[in-house]
Amino acid sequence: MNSASKYPVLLSTIDSANDKLSIQGFGSFKEDQIVSAVAQRFQASRLEAMAFTAPTATELGITEINVPVTFSIRVKTFGDASEYATSFVMNSRPLIFEVLISVGDTATLVADKIASAFSEWESKFNLSNNGLPFTVDNTTGVITMTMKDYTLFFQSNIDFKVNRAIAPVTITGNKAFDSGNLGTVGGTAALITVDTTTGLRVGDTVTIGATLAAGETQVIVALDTDTSITLDSIITWEVDDVIYLHTTALNPTFDGKYLE
Repeated sequence: MNSASKYPVLLSTIDSANDKLSIQGFGSFKEDQIVSAVAQRFQASRLEAMAFTAPTATELGITEINVPVTFSIRVKTFGDASEYATSFVMNSRPLIFEVLISVGDTATLVADKIASAFSEWESKFNLSNNGLPFTVDNTTGVITMTMKDYTLFFQSNIDFKVNRAIAPVTITGNKAFDSGNLGTVGGTAALITVDTTTGLRVGDTVTIGATLAAGETQVIVALDTDTSITLDSIITWEVDDVIYLHTTALNPTFDGKYLE
């Protein structure tokens, strides 16, 4: 179905007395006239996100005022989007920005300048009115970027070059975020009891723990019930441990575009 508003299948009815199936927008079908009927559950796409803490002036080695610092964020694609597919091995293109950083600038101040540079870039290079390929959240020195397209993903490293220095200061972005799901019963097992499995999928990489750094990373091999998941190996977890989801760009399945 390309649009549930055009073909509201939830309003479809089965007339068991007359062995008849009615699908609004398509018609009614007698049981003995149906040769075959195949259905597949729709799976939405997932957008990749990445966060990083802005470096301080001290971390960048800056001891003067208004020192130019360039930084690049490399966007990769497993599609054929010409805006980003340029390299030979892995399709990617760096987006390059410049900010002025002064001695004493904190991570929060630097992040404000980075967010401002993003806005300036979008005002000048809008890529067919789409702006940057990602949205930006700036919260107390932490920049979180979320892709606008499921065919795009981030290179993990962000390179900062101070005053065009050859050797960059490299920061590694984080792609694991609090999924909003919690473990509800502590223990040691591969089967984890959770408050809800909403937003989780088989094949997802997750880290379960009180904090991301202290958690254990596993892969979900089964969603057993609405309140339990099975991991690929046994771990030890505590009540209220957070499930951190490692975001990965995923294609949707059976979303209608193949029918068009």
